[in-house]
Amino acid sequence: MQTGCKALTIDAKGRICLPSKLRVHSETYIVTCGLDAQKNKSLWVFTPDKWEAFEEKITSNPRSKIFDVYEFFISNADELKIDGNGRILISQYLRDYANLSKDVALWGGSDHIEIWDKTLWDSKVAARDLDKIFESMDELGI
Repeated sequence: MQTGCKALTIDAKGRICLPSKLRVHSETYIVTCGLDAQKNKSLWVFTPDKWEAFEEKITSNPRSKIFDVYEFFISNADELKIDGNGRILISQYLRDYANLSKDVALWGGSDHIEIWDKTLWDSKVAARDLDKIFESMDELGI
């Protein structure tokens, strides 16, 4: 999966060009609503195999315990195919959910990438508490 962060743009039709190093993994992606610990909204993008593993983590629990989680991620998921120019078309619903306008930030982790409104991402990065990060690193032995 992709690592690092990239500033990108969404065109007027809602298409975003995925970086080429990500496209070699799949021609189809699953995008759904995402959020962080501060309840900031973003989009999460998975390759089909990573989506299957993520979905399995959710659905392996009793539905009565995970219904809201199931509904949040699964019911908002959309399968996207890459077009000939390396773009995916993000639905208006998902763009509205994550407050995406023209400028976005895309960053990758181990199992998915996230698409953020660029202004929100920049403010999130600026607000990071480095002391807390160092404490967490010590606790984790990093």
